[in-house]
Parts: sequence; C-alpha cells; structure tokens
Amino acid sequence: MEQGYGELRVTELPDLDAKRRWKLLAPLSYVTEAGDEIVAPVDLLTDFASIPAPLRWLVSRTGRHTKAAVIHDYQWREADEGNLDRREADEIFREGLCFLGVSWLRRWMMWTAVRQAALFRPPRGTFPLIDVVRVLAITILLAPIVIPVTSIVVLGRLLIWLIDVPAALVNSKVPPKDEAL
Repeated sequence: MEQGYGELRVTELPDLDAKRRWKLLAPLSYVTEAGDEIVAPVDLLTDFASIPAPLRWLVSRTGRHTKAAVIHDYQWREADEGNLDRREADEIFREGLCFLGVSWLRRWMMWTAVRQAALFRPPRGTFPLIDVVRVLAITILLAPIVIPVTSIVVLGRLLIWLIDVPAALVNSKVPPKDEAL
C-alpha cells in the first residue's frame, strides 16, 4: 500500500457544551510509511487539533494538519483503552504531518505539544530520554517567541471582555412579554 490519507468526511455536532466537535461520516484511513493502515471509524468524535484558545494565533484547529489530528485523536482513544502507546501515536502524528506538507517547525511544535500532553494523561506509556531532550529543546527555543505574543493575545482578549461585558449588561434589557395573546 502507498502512504497516504483517505477522504475526510465529517459533520459538525450541536455546540452543547461550548466545545466544537465533529463526527466522522465515513472511516478515515492513513497508511504509514511502514505500510500499516490505521482506520479511524465512522462516528468517531473529534475536535480536530486540540489547540488551547490563547495559542490559536500560532496553530489553528484546522488546516493542512486536520487529517493527522483526526487519526491522532483516534489513536489516543486507543491508548486510553490500553491498545497503543501514546508515543507511537505521537510519532505517527508527526509522520502524518510531514506527509501532509506541514512545515518542519510547525510539525515539531505540534509534536512537542502532544508529547507534553502525554506526560499528564494516563496511561502515560513510554517517554524515552530522547523525547525529553527534544521537548525541552523545542520548548526553550520557542518560549521567547510564544510566551510574549500569547501574553499580548490574552491581555487583548481580557481588555475586550472588560469592555464588552458592561456594554452587554447595559443593552440586555429584555422586552416585555406580549400578554395580549
């Protein structure tokens, strides 16, 4: 089999809990460089890339990386059930990002983020010293850029919220009910 992804077909679910989610309408497959096929099943729920809101200036939830993110969501669910090591899922994620043409730096940033998340989510699986070195190196390299810009983004959102909330309270008069009916 030749490396690559199948077609991504999803439907957006109602926003019941302020989390945007999509459901696969058809299986999404990925054939790895090694020739292994991974198939995310129909009805799999995904949020695409799980990017915290303050960091979406850097990486969006969707884009060239979307198919790799969906396969990664599926593989992390498999890890939750004890069927896969998160490290293996994260390596396949990075490989898939490369296949999709995601830039070298963005690919390594996204891999670093999922490796950091793996530290705090049981079952942890393996975390060899080389991963620790890579995660620390990339984090230290990017921190001087990411932290100041993210701080500005967060402060800007806070200022907008501080202006918006009082304005919304002033304009939130509810019209009286029509009692003629």
